[in-house]
Amino acid sequence: MTQVRSDLEIPLADGTRLAGDLYLPDGHAPGPVLVSYYPYRTDDIIGSLFEHTRIGLGQRGYPTLFADMAGTGASQGSYGESFDLPREGRDCAEIIEWAACQDWCDGTVGAWGVSYGGMTALAAAACQPAHLRAIAAVYATTDMYRDTIAPGGSPAMLGRYAWAAHMMALGLCPPTRQDPGGRWERIWRQRLHRLGTGQPHALAWQAHPDRDDYWQARVVDASAIDVPALLIGGWADAYADAILRTHAQVGGPRRLIMGPWMHMLPHLPRHEPFDWVGAMADWWDTHLRQEPPRPEPDPPVLFFTSGGDTSGSGWRAARRWPPEGVSSSQFFLTGHRLAARPPATPGRHDYQARSEEHTSELQSHHDLV
Repeated sequence: MTQVRSDLEIPLADGTRLAGDLYLPDGHAPGPVLVSYYPYRTDDIIGSLFEHTRIGLGQRGYPTLFADMAGTGASQGSYGESFDLPREGRDCAEIIEWAACQDWCDGTVGAWGVSYGGMTALAAAACQPAHLRAIAAVYATTDMYRDTIAPGGSPAMLGRYAWAAHMMALGLCPPTRQDPGGRWERIWRQRLHRLGTGQPHALAWQAHPDRDDYWQARVVDASAIDVPALLIGGWADAYADAILRTHAQVGGPRRLIMGPWMHMLPHLPRHEPFDWVGAMADWWDTHLRQEPPRPEPDPPVLFFTSGGDTSGSGWRAARRWPPEGVSSSQFFLTGHRLAARPPATPGRHDYQARSEEHTSELQSHHDLV
């Protein structure tokens, strides 16, 4: 069984008090605690999404602490602009140090998350908080412009527009849990006032369409991560390249798992579901438990291949990435084809897109660089 405490207030150095949920296994003695930091409302969206995950980690003996980002959910403060990973990492590092001092923790903390939560885990690790011992990041990046705003140099609708609407909608919603003292209403009214009198936070970064100093200041230095890092990615996920790049940059012990997944929890796909919660728990057993010593999870690299040779599709193990005998190639778009060399001059291709019923037409122009 698991005890749930949804009334935690976590103080930051600037006086902001964050809202947190703690899942604590029954009979738990002080031990390692796992921290996650999200802008997705721990008492609502992100809390329900990870309900079974946190229960599963609790069954392995790990309490989990989820906290709302400043200015989101039931937390005080101003959220600022989306995707400010260094700032969010510093806040998460403060949460880690706070958790380490609580009576349900022995001073040993891990940080983990999926997507945005994985990014804050990486960003917190780059801050090197004293009590952080290991991290796990799933579908994450350390460079938002490169992998979200303009992946491959091409402006993306998700990074520029859909995200703004999504975060605005979440900001307008009141905290789900409404305490008798009315704290939820005070926080909500302050947030509505901020949204009504200022610019929506997600529009600030839309004013920077190019990779300028604004975006460069939001890059996390993955080489500063010196704690053990478990990195899980999907070949069909937007952050596949980011996970591989981060794996190459981190300085501490590391394990890489790459499956044939899109941006969804790895145990949910019908094709090749994966017990990622068990893999995380094994990782925590090795790097957070003081006794008895646990061996390093094996292998250091586990990846799924779709075939293309005589061995066919399936999971492969390797000692490093890329595996021996694997090479990479870069291709460039030239007209309707991919070529090994970039075109001599920029080109342009016009096309018409028709609906299935041929009731509308859309003239689109794509610059080929």
